Amino acid sequence: MTRACEKLIRAHSEIGDKEQAEIFKRKLHTIAEEIQNTSGKCTFWNQIAEDSLNSGDYEKAIEYFENLLKEAKKEQHQSFEGLAYCGLGNAYLSCGDYEHALSYHRRDLTIRKAAGDQTGECSAYGHMGAAYNSMSQHSQAVDCYEHQLALAKLLDNPILTTDAYGCLGIVHRNMKHYQRALQYHQL
Repeated sequence: MTRACEKLIRAHSEIGDKEQAEIFKRKLHTIAEEIQNTSGKCTFWNQIAEDSLNSGDYEKAIEYFENLLKEAKKEQHQSFEGLAYCGLGNAYLSCGDYEHALSYHRRDLTIRKAAGDQTGECSAYGHMGAAYNSMSQHSQAVDCYEHQLALAKLLDNPILTTDAYGCLGIVHRNMKHYQRALQYHQL
């Protein structure tokens, strides 16, 4: 039942029917609470946090990601804990609070490494690179993006590889290394 609600939330959100999406979010939360389903509760908090982040309501996104983190820690669910840290990092990055963003992305990286989640680790390096780039700490951003690229290649993941090349191009452009930036963008 929780999976059906999750899919209905996503579908209604995608077609712009916020009223119906909200009804299914409340239903999902009620169901998750009643059956003590950790995954359902965590998915609920993550979904509404992501929706808030995507709509630009960063304060609500932070509140919801903190709820997700609290639930994930209580239930010792590392995957959702990593998602919460990643989401908090992205929310703070969107707010321009780069130090907090970096702190949360570092925590996400630690969890992903401990869990052996190389795809999550790859993404965490990319998020850390974005925080460093926003702080004009370009050499640290390059280090993160190079780690991201190495993992993406190891995973043989063309989407993550392309993302890493693009990010390396952007950071080199920001460093005024235009030739190098162009090389990355052409890969």
